[in-house]
Amino acid sequence: TVTNAGTTSVSLGNPALTGPFTETDNCNATLNGGSSCTVTVKFAPTALGAATGALTIAGTTTDPASVDLSGTGVPQLTLTPVSLTFANQKVGTTSAGQAVTLQNQGTTTITLGTISVSGDFTQTNNCGASLSTGGPGSHCAVTVKFAPTATGTRNGTLTVNDNAFANPHTAPLTGTGTP
Repeated sequence: TVTNAGTTSVSLGNPALTGPFTETDNCNATLNGGSSCTVTVKFAPTALGAATGALTIAGTTTDPASVDLSGTGVPQLTLTPVSLTFANQKVGTTSAGQAVTLQNQGTTTITLGTISVSGDFTQTNNCGASLSTGGPGSHCAVTVKFAPTATGTRNGTLTVNDNAFANPHTAPLTGTGTP
């Protein structure tokens, strides 16, 4: 809230932002004495981790007035667990499945695209075309099985294509093929 505690009008500059933030306001170019206006700031992270910025408004008694801003970008879509390791498996056979849960941690619906695995792994899933926010529609499961085609360490990747931040989302897969 920007308040003019004085009795005379003050000319305000447009609110200016630095960092991954957006703003809307109901401030006019002139703020009459005894009145106020509101600046609403939203955090719009472009990367994971801590971010900082500032909101600056020229024309105030502390010309310009500045407010420090900070936030932490977190994944909107999480995969749990973040990797799968399978026990030794005989070549030519298929292991029991292990599940990876996809969870929408954000505030908007996530559109899901292709879900795939590489290497000696197969997947099935109960995921629809999207993950809603909160409630039962906010998560789904991908079941991965290991079917080694050769002996030794076998690696692959679970890949989830979506419209969430940091797309695509991946989880490493590993297992050992035995004779």
